[in-house]
Amino acid sequence: MKTQAKIWLPYTQMKKIKTLPEAVSAKGSIIHLKNGKEVIDAISSWWVIALGHCEPSIVKAVQEQAQEMDQVLFANFHHPPAKKLLKELQGILPKELPYIFFSDNGSTAVESALKMAIQSWKQTKGETQRNRFISFKNSYHGDTVGAMSVSGRNLFTHPYKELLFSVIRVKQGTRSNDPVSAYVSDFSEKVKKYHANLAGVIIEPFIQGAGGMIMWPKQALKEICSISKKKGLYLIFDEVMTGFGRTGELFAFQKLGMVPDLLCLSKGLTGGFLPLALTVANKTIYDSFLSDEKKHLFFHGHSFTGNPISCAAAAANIKEIKKTKWKKQWRRIESFHQKKIQVLKGHKNLIDIRGCGTIAAMEFRVKSQGYSSSFAEEFSKKAFQKGVFLRPLGNIVYILPPYCTSNKELEQTWSVIEEKLNQ
Repeated sequence: MKTQAKIWLPYTQMKKIKTLPEAVSAKGSIIHLKNGKEVIDAISSWWVIALGHCEPSIVKAVQEQAQEMDQVLFANFHHPPAKKLLKELQGILPKELPYIFFSDNGSTAVESALKMAIQSWKQTKGETQRNRFISFKNSYHGDTVGAMSVSGRNLFTHPYKELLFSVIRVKQGTRSNDPVSAYVSDFSEKVKKYHANLAGVIIEPFIQGAGGMIMWPKQALKEICSISKKKGLYLIFDEVMTGFGRTGELFAFQKLGMVPDLLCLSKGLTGGFLPLALTVANKTIYDSFLSDEKKHLFFHGHSFTGNPISCAAAAANIKEIKKTKWKKQWRRIESFHQKKIQVLKGHKNLIDIRGCGTIAAMEFRVKSQGYSSSFAEEFSKKAFQKGVFLRPLGNIVYILPPYCTSNKELEQTWSVIEEKLNQ
């Protein structure tokens, strides 16, 4: 008798799953279901869809590349799609970050950055004791062991706590009215105390995603970055979620006016078409790996590193996203969110409401709070029935739409949320 294969879904309690909606196609901001129903993808399918589902320019690039070359070992070859991607990146990355390492997803981009930072310290100055990182209480950096280690301790990491390495974790603010000191004070003290053992600081600039869509004050980020630079610590920006327009600028560090030493990119990189990630490094870090001794090379790589079809998708996505019309879309979505936020501020059923760029988040006042709150499942089901796909983080409902999402679709999304608020 043949074994019946069954899907095991991510972040899902399979005991509760009886039936699932079947998506058969997706265009723009709409997911089309087998039963004929349409739903607005208000969270960009876990934050990866940038311009919209099946953006024609990316479809064309993927189709053409799939007929030319599927995969080649990136440790021995380079190829035209990677060269095209580098050319597009040169137009948007700062001159301080010219060295690009390829991997597959956000977790591996972060994992690469952590390993680069530690190895660089060892090979530059022989400071083998610099093997610890500062990270923040509500952070999320991925699901591999290193990425989990520098993430906040919560339901995501608890089952694997014995695997995780020690990190200097910093307290922080969590709500829009928290003062700058709530983000900076503990950080400053921890840097002073552990400086000699620190390899670097890792942070999600402006918005902590899975930690609750926590939006940081610009001044707090500036002070943290200034302290890190002053102390000579490697500054790692995890822009896996914030990159490619989510904050209203192409990259969050542009809003800050400060360039990190290492930059992690993924999600919106290919416009949501295919897995690809980049870890972008400065010259100091890159040069620390140049040696006549093999032991000094970067011992890290993935089977699908630099996949040609993924590179073609990313190059087409970046070429398209550079166009002025998309920045106008970011501004339109941001303006729409901000008008709603101003109306709903102080609502009796909200603990907090906040927005940054194309992202808006609402913290509902419910009995059960946090990621395990039953509110998330109940609300997402009702929203789906009304034609909107949302996936709350516990009691925090957020909107993170593709950039093609119309005002009518945004209004429908907000209406579902407002209806719940006013019950």
